[in-house]
Formats: sequence, structure tokens, C-alpha cells
Amino acid sequence: MNCKSCGNSNVADSIVYGYSVKECQVCGYLYGESTILKKIEELNKAKEMGIDPVIYPLHTLLSKVANFKIEYSCPGFPKEKIAPYISFSILDSKLNALEQLIQALIQANKKTKVHWMVEVTFQKQLLYILKPNFHHDPYHISVEQISISQKDIEILAKEIEEKFQIVF
Repeated sequence: MNCKSCGNSNVADSIVYGYSVKECQVCGYLYGESTILKKIEELNKAKEMGIDPVIYPLHTLLSKVANFKIEYSCPGFPKEKIAPYISFSILDSKLNALEQLIQALIQANKKTKVHWMVEVTFQKQLLYILKPNFHHDPYHISVEQISISQKDIEILAKEIEEKFQIVF
């Protein structure tokens, strides 16, 4: 097989972000299923933007919602027992987008392994924090629970994408 990009014949099997693809050993051009290549492209964008790939789908979707401003995002760190979350503010006094987010969250919670919620707090302004709710003291959260909640992020992203009809 010759590379479509550079013409070199040195194309080999490779693992990129855990996905099996063929990669040109000269120019780095990737071959594989379109869905996998799209996912790898998203993960590369996340890396370029300095956003952890675990939280990237949700971070990107919420940043595209009108009147939402992402303040912080955390992919979660199981070993440190830190759950994933996204903190955002609302730039408009109308809460229509927040209502839509909550509706999407209700639908997503039917499919996720961990129940997710939006918490409201005040830190110089009202902040809304989308995060998993483990229903007990945060110091008793297990590594496994945090890992499971990280896997839920893609489910949440799909529901939000459908609710807001956001197109990448």
C-alpha cells in the first residue's frame, strides 16, 4: 500500500489514542474507518486546545451553546478521587439554554451508569457545575466510580448534541 498523501510505501499498522489504524511512517497520514479517523481528529484538536480528550466532547458542545461560557473543565482523576466536571456561567439572564441542558441531562441519566446533575454555586458570579452525583460523601468516592463517570461523558455529549441540535 502506498500513502495517498506522500506516495511512500512505508504504511504500517499503528495504535493512535487506542484505535487501530494504518499510518504512513513518513508523513503520518492515517487510514482507517471514517468514524475512527474522525474521533482521532477530535482528540488531536483537544490536545491542540489544551483540553483533556476525556472531557473534550462535552466541553466542546457546551461551549457552542449560546450564552454558556465555560469557566473550568476537569476530566476527572480516578487515582486522586476527583470526579469529572464542567463549570460554566450563563451570559444572559434568560435561562432557556439551562432548561434545555437539564432536559438533556434527564434523558442522559436514563442511559448513564452514574447520575449526573447541575449544581449552582457562587464564586464572584453564579456558576453552574455539570458533574456526577455519587449520593454520598465525596471522600468515599471510589476510583471505579470516577472511571465509570468518565465513560458517561460521551453519552451526555450525545444527548446535549441532540437537544441543542449542535452540528460539529
